[in-house]
Amino acid sequence: MSDRSALIVSLDFELGWGVLDSPLWKQREKEGLYRRMRAVLARVHDFLIERECATTWAAVGSMFVEDPQQIELDHLPASYASSVRTFLKEAEPATRDARDLMERWDRLRAFTEVASHTSTHLYAGFPGVTGAQYQADVAQSLTQLERHFDEPVRSLVFTRDQADYLNEVLTLRPLHVRLGPSTYRTARPGRAHRVLRGLRRYVESVPASRVEAQAQGASSQSGSMYFNWVGGDFALAKRVQVGLQAKRVLRGLARGDEAYHLWLHPFNLAESPALCERFLSFLDQAVRLRDAGRTRILTMSDFARLKLSQSC
Repeated sequence: MSDRSALIVSLDFELGWGVLDSPLWKQREKEGLYRRMRAVLARVHDFLIERECATTWAAVGSMFVEDPQQIELDHLPASYASSVRTFLKEAEPATRDARDLMERWDRLRAFTEVASHTSTHLYAGFPGVTGAQYQADVAQSLTQLERHFDEPVRSLVFTRDQADYLNEVLTLRPLHVRLGPSTYRTARPGRAHRVLRGLRRYVESVPASRVEAQAQGASSQSGSMYFNWVGGDFALAKRVQVGLQAKRVLRGLARGDEAYHLWLHPFNLAESPALCERFLSFLDQAVRLRDAGRTRILTMSDFARLKLSQSC
């Protein structure tokens, strides 16, 4: 097996928290999306358990707090804190509470990582948010997740892939963080840029995941491919694009020449049965390559440690 070949899969696990400051969570709740996630994630977890397939679940910490009254909000911007309070008051348990979704944790634990996705899904692009506020939200999530899962949290996925406060977060502890293929620190990409970037993906190879050492044992690793075609415009084009990119990743893993980091949102698997089938088919083929000795499938923290040790 090549020392370079590896697959990393991280899931941005957020339920309605990911859009709590917009009406979208209410629409999805009304459509039954968050309730449908129960059966879909049970199927995904059964697949992962049967194949012992490593994944990283980057979770919003407040999804695992039994009593919402115990969630500290004083560190948040006032308007965001108000949205959180409304969300906690009005959302159904299935929209805000993920404890039942991880009931198979004891069978997943040996090869699965839980990472932070902040405590309340505060994001760097929210108007007026400061680095100290974002840092405090991450710090609270570490406490919440470690209390619930009874193991240390070593990795972080930035909400909305906005890594503006990377330096502030890494002062908390040495974390392994995921960055997008391109990290926008001052400006968000406009529609024209996104369209152009999408067109380029039809012909370009999927970028390999690169690990960069940070201070005191921390690291960053770049994402390679967003495994999703649901939502927004150009759904058919994005579906074709995902299929092409997935095949390129599998060919790269089979050649043993690169490492690839894929990410997705679990709720998208409940939105589209076709996407769920495509994702599980992709994982099945990746597991076959792993079992044939052609590649590794690793968590974020295991991948980071492997690459950092190889660079010493």
